[in-house]
Amino acid sequence: ILLVEDGPDTRRLLSFVLRRAGATVVQAENGKSAFDALTQRGAECDQIASPLPFDLVISDMQMPIMDGYELVSCIRALGCSVPILALT
Repeated sequence: ILLVEDGPDTRRLLSFVLRRAGATVVQAENGKSAFDALTQRGAECDQIASPLPFDLVISDMQMPIMDGYELVSCIRALGCSVPILALT
């Protein structure tokens, strides 16, 4: 699971709960970091990493640098259909 949350306390709590449930969790502090984790930087354009490194993205919607709305838009624009759970 890719957990995208700018609040360190919320990130820590959600990671704890998800790991207790058996998930492997990778954390990102903002949408830009999450987008970088999902993509491969190519010379011409960004591409979704293959194979996709995450089965689920859990994203806060209000974050600095790149918010959750923009993150989802960028992910979908590249044709990625990974499930995304929005946190508000």
